[in-house]
Amino acid sequence: TKRDNTIKKTKAFYRKYGFKGPIWDTEVNYGDRRGLGQGWKQVVYSGDTAAGMIARTYIDSMRNGVYRVFWYGWDSHILGIDAIDPSTKQITSAGTAFLTVQDWMVGKRWLGCMDKKSIRSCKLQGQDGARSTIVYATSKTRTLTIPKGVGAYQVLSGDVIPVTAGQLEYEWSHLLN
Repeated sequence: TKRDNTIKKTKAFYRKYGFKGPIWDTEVNYGDRRGLGQGWKQVVYSGDTAAGMIARTYIDSMRNGVYRVFWYGWDSHILGIDAIDPSTKQITSAGTAFLTVQDWMVGKRWLGCMDKKSIRSCKLQGQDGARSTIVYATSKTRTLTIPKGVGAYQVLSGDVIPVTAGQLEYEWSHLLN
């Protein structure tokens, strides 16, 4: 992805000049609502697309060694993804996705990711030793074979869905834990 490439280029630049500190992403959001009247194209994301973009931002950042990421504009309503609805002041599906992924990752040790046929599996381990796996398609809708022993999965809305061994079809914007 573009984000992966940007992180790799940033790391290479830092190595070239001897910087050894951590990389933080202190202001990230996608799109822009300010385009109207200024000659720019207005780009706004919502629903599953916005939820997936927030989730992938945090998961891909962790995967690439960027351990501090700050979503810019939770409620500013000038950029392309809102985490708070401007009219109702309620959390959006993108904001809920952020909280779900935060639950999945905070306090966990990152064990790495593996890609297989456009499906990425990232393993984590809790302080109690319990392991979980975040799984998502890197492109288009994919079918995942549910391994034996998995009794449920959680989607970005936070809903936990019971499952038995077999096939599950999902889109990149839905993650399993």
